[in-house]
Amino acid sequence: MMNSTLPPDEYIKEQEVIRREFAMGFDDPDRMAGQLIFKTAYQKHPYRLPVIGELEVYNQLTQQQVMDYYKTRYVPNNLTFVVVGDVDAEKVHQQLASYFTAYPEKSLKPVFIPQEPPQLGSREAHEEFATELTRLSLAWHIPEITHPDVPALDLLSTILGDGRSSRLYRRVREETGLAYGVSAFSYTPGDPGLLGIDATVDPQKREPTQQLILQIVDEIKTGGVTAAELAKAKKISLSHQLGSLTTMRGQASDLGSNWFLTRNLNFSRDYLAAVQKVTLDDVRRVAGKYLIEDNLTVISLNPRGSLAAKAEEAKPISAGEIQKFELANGLRLLVREDPRLPLVSIASVFRGGLLAETPETNGITPLMAKVLVKGTKTRTAEQIADTLEAVGGSLSSDAGNNSLNVSLDVTKPDLKLGVELLSDILLNATMPEKAVAREKEVQLAGIRQDEEQLTTVARNILRNALFPQHPYALRAKGSHESVAKQTQKELLELRDRYLMAN
Repeated sequence: MMNSTLPPDEYIKEQEVIRREFAMGFDDPDRMAGQLIFKTAYQKHPYRLPVIGELEVYNQLTQQQVMDYYKTRYVPNNLTFVVVGDVDAEKVHQQLASYFTAYPEKSLKPVFIPQEPPQLGSREAHEEFATELTRLSLAWHIPEITHPDVPALDLLSTILGDGRSSRLYRRVREETGLAYGVSAFSYTPGDPGLLGIDATVDPQKREPTQQLILQIVDEIKTGGVTAAELAKAKKISLSHQLGSLTTMRGQASDLGSNWFLTRNLNFSRDYLAAVQKVTLDDVRRVAGKYLIEDNLTVISLNPRGSLAAKAEEAKPISAGEIQKFELANGLRLLVREDPRLPLVSIASVFRGGLLAETPETNGITPLMAKVLVKGTKTRTAEQIADTLEAVGGSLSSDAGNNSLNVSLDVTKPDLKLGVELLSDILLNATMPEKAVAREKEVQLAGIRQDEEQLTTVARNILRNALFPQHPYALRAKGSHESVAKQTQKELLELRDRYLMAN
């Protein structure tokens, strides 16, 4: 572990993948609005920075700097394992101890995290972006997760904007029609966080939407909330917490979060107990204490040219109309030019999915979709992956109720390579028996995992009741019996029957 090195060519591949993630983030208005609210609300604390990092800093990193950081921070005494499930705890302990005996603890250089100073006046930031609708966000600073006011603040957030019966949804969306969507959030990590409200509106409705939101907040500060609202919020909080514990992964995540954020493995239980003790006076008190004008940050991300200060700016480059072409063999091609970013997405979609299955073959289309990309007559699965990742591209395949698809994303200079790869997969896939066996194992594991999810089990029962004589009654991943008996021959036959131009 401590002597690991990344070959230069692998490091370059990873660089290209991360640069592509940067580009995709810059094209997402919701993500950019989220970054803007944190960048404006926080002036000193690292929460003001994007989680993925700053592109300018990233471009200056060398492989040696990355390795130096890895060797400094990726050490045993900076590591916590969380293991939950049907295991022998003592055996797990012995196994991990044997793995890490050779790696002594290492002195960890302390990391300085500047504390965010109190906000002493309201802040606003309004920017333009390549989008059709305005994203409006309001946020107030609130304490860290262990503060005794946090349970009441979380319930206040739920009352404001969680669900269709919340105050914001009823007033801002349903009654006045000012917003297309509105919700509230309470972000309480290890350091002081934010209570925020997000809304998606037409540009000309941004200001009246903001005024109504602040009016609703003022009503709670002066008149409080109702007993029914508080009781419902407590039930929602309990449901969310219990829902996260229905799987082994959820329990592990809960334990890990408790330890890293609070050093109290029973924090979730203590938090739920504190939530149940919150009173109407508590909710009104925290609203009046934290949701004040001097603690308020307002941002908006608006369509190009919609802000008066920038009305004289040139019109942006926008996406073009969708063009449809039909080839002689029946293949339909839909093309939309969008020059705003040098990225190209290609999706090949075929009729199929559950509609192509029977109870005996249930699960065969998602299995075929996964095996389809595992090699062609001229390329192995590894060669396909290496070729794409070397240019920062990505490949995916899946099946749904009515269709199956293979999709590929590349940058503009690599469009020819991307089309060539996708064509090779669709026309020349060999579906090796080894890949069939491996993907069957993965799909069968997914079926077992679904059987641990209460909502998935309920949904499967509901589908069977709603569509007793229709393929929609079948399970998305299939059953143990039907998937286990699928063979390479049957997958190839399904491919030849459904992967056709028409």
